[in-house]
Amino acid sequence: MKVCIIALSERYSRGMCEFCALCVCLDLAAKISQGLADASCVAKITYSDFVSDYDAAESGDAAVDVMMEHEEENKGDADASVQWDMMRPIVGNISRLEFCKFDSDEGRTTFWHSSAHVLGEALEMLIGAHLTIGPPLSGGFYYDAFMGSEVHSEADYEKIAKMVNQIVKKKQKFER
Repeated sequence: MKVCIIALSERYSRGMCEFCALCVCLDLAAKISQGLADASCVAKITYSDFVSDYDAAESGDAAVDVMMEHEEENKGDADASVQWDMMRPIVGNISRLEFCKFDSDEGRTTFWHSSAHVLGEALEMLIGAHLTIGPPLSGGFYYDAFMGSEVHSEADYEKIAKMVNQIVKKKQKFER
């Protein structure tokens, strides 16, 4: 079994922890507190190195995220962390780990990004919409969709909200 060394941010612990490689961030958060695990939307990880069989290209990590390019340009090189889904396996030794809740920019953006996907699914299922773009914004999210000649109004919101609630109740797995 491979073991990863994880340095938790001072907010959570003052020491180093050892965990099985390929455990997920949600497991780590739950070891600290179930409340932290329940409230966390995404983790920020700074890897010091990776397990020997990790391939960034194979996992999709080598790809450029065009949605994040502008954000990265403004951030500078001071922070080498990457956002890591709570259910995504950890793939190396971590020099810094932070859990982002909804009250952080990263937490809100991740939550709204996932929420936009749920809204998009509801629009596809209910009205056969062809999805175009649905990004998270500073104050929420939206989804643009092509619906041909159909017109929808606020009167349809209740039906859409009901479908969104049905989708959420299925507790579908979210992976980036």
